[in-house]
Amino acid sequence: MDTRGKNRLRGGAALLAALMLASCGDGTPSAEPTRIPYAIAAEGSPEVVPEASGQTVEVVPTSATATPDADNGRSVKQEADYYLFEFLYPNEAYAIAPLRAWFDTTLATTRSAFIAAARKDRDAAFQQHERFRRYSLITRWRTAAETERFLSLSSFTSTYTGGAHGLIAFRTMVWDRAARTRRPVLSLFTSSAALRKAIAAPFCAELDRARAVKREAPVSADHSRPFEDCIDPTAEAVALYTGQPDLEADHDDAALKGRTFDHILILVAPYSAGPWAEGSYEVKLPVTPEVLAAVRPRYRKAFSVSRPEPAPAPRN
Repeated sequence: MDTRGKNRLRGGAALLAALMLASCGDGTPSAEPTRIPYAIAAEGSPEVVPEASGQTVEVVPTSATATPDADNGRSVKQEADYYLFEFLYPNEAYAIAPLRAWFDTTLATTRSAFIAAARKDRDAAFQQHERFRRYSLITRWRTAAETERFLSLSSFTSTYTGGAHGLIAFRTMVWDRAARTRRPVLSLFTSSAALRKAIAAPFCAELDRARAVKREAPVSADHSRPFEDCIDPTAEAVALYTGQPDLEADHDDAALKGRTFDHILILVAPYSAGPWAEGSYEVKLPVTPEVLAAVRPRYRKAFSVSRPEPAPAPRN
């Protein structure tokens, strides 16, 4: 990768980090047309090429499309010739007014910051008569699990700001119904070190098994090759999960009684455990007595030790 590609990759990582932390502010971009000194390479093309003649063209961002209702959550897509922005979150979060307000504020602020950054970089590229590839930011939140007290959420974010490829990141949190507040997942444990100690061995074993599947070769016994060392699972995105049967879409609060978190999902982005080509990893671990002991006492009722999965039925 050349210096320019590395700089764009680092710039993309910085932009992604900044946007993921955004949580307040006004985020409605102007829908007014702007005149910019470049021409579109081809209709629908993700690339735009600077026009040496200085010719200007009028570019009008498309209107945002949204589906805001309690049955479908909220999904927003907005794009122009120089950016694509998508953000969605599930109906379980939409149904909780303060959580919906947080998501809507985050959506607006993230969108505003992203479009401003894309516009700034686009203008800088064309002032230097450089090719500009359309930026994109796609964030999708989903419900990982629900218990009587908690709603567990995880997100996938993909961003592209030029270079060979984009970046992928994961984020997780829980909504505490009793306290009416968002909480980091790790705050439910006595410490990240305690959770790490409880899950490190099974996590590393499962990660190596998943690596071997993707690489079609076992990980070396001495972990001597690149991307063979284990990683700290608590430094990745940790989501709380339940292996119990899925709830019906229109479930009521009574359906949540007795439900517990009995599994943990470790969401590992590319470059953490393997090269970009391997993609991300999702490592699912059962809640064991050791994991339960690492949970803060006031939250232990929301967890349970995972029951062993039944052995497959013998073939006739």
